[in-house]
Amino acid sequence: IKEMIGKENGDILIAGALGEIATARAFCQLEYDTYYPLSEEDQHGGVDWWAQRSSHTIAIQVKVANLKEQCDNKVVYTVPPTSVAIDEMVDNLLSDERLEHRDKYGKTKSIIRGSLKKLAETARKTSYTIPLLILHNSPESMASQINSITGMPTAELTQKIKDRLANIPNEKAWIKWLSLAHPQGGKNG
Repeated sequence: IKEMIGKENGDILIAGALGEIATARAFCQLEYDTYYPLSEEDQHGGVDWWAQRSSHTIAIQVKVANLKEQCDNKVVYTVPPTSVAIDEMVDNLLSDERLEHRDKYGKTKSIIRGSLKKLAETARKTSYTIPLLILHNSPESMASQINSITGMPTAELTQKIKDRLANIPNEKAWIKWLSLAHPQGGKNG
């Protein structure tokens, strides 16, 4: 792969695949049922994995960005329901101060912005679904969180995901997200 598309792109592609596998395995360890999305959900809906437990479903988007080492160690982000809020989130997460290499043409931001907007739209169409972004700092930093042979997450990565899920408030937060996503009652209102 690296010979065909170049070392840097190959590293990111492999890191992305490992990130997706490790994320699904972490959710399984946290006793969520995980499902690979349908082709349409992946390509046009921004969903890398579905995770489900009792009354709610999580649509997951996994991304790798070359962030500076001193950036926060946060991995899991709740995707906001509006395009404007998604733009602000991506601008903050991928500011020039945080990126290891300047995003000269905004390509990294554009790709992530587009994926998250698709993910939020997919979540709006589904009752009790909340979209999450799993953002890994870089292919290099992932090595400390994911076994590159098996794709298994470390206990640290699984704990980060668990802690973030625990900090998403109770059922009212899901309803609030849905009310923001469907201000007029929408399809699931």
